[in-house]
Amino acid sequence: MIKKFSKRGAIILFAFLAIFPFAFSLFQVGLFTKFMSFALVAIALDLLWGYTGILSLG
Repeated sequence: MIKKFSKRGAIILFAFLAIFPFAFSLFQVGLFTKFMSFALVAIALDLLWGYTGILSLG
């Protein structure tokens, strides 16, 4: 069962993302950004294959 995010959890996540660029080096921020971009593409492909059963790259 999926639980909904609480307000406290959302605030903690927002605070982490707001402080992250200032707490880590430029390399680590760039690596995290690249990682999150690939994760977003992977989730999109998973949803596409899961609901439609086909892949469209065009």
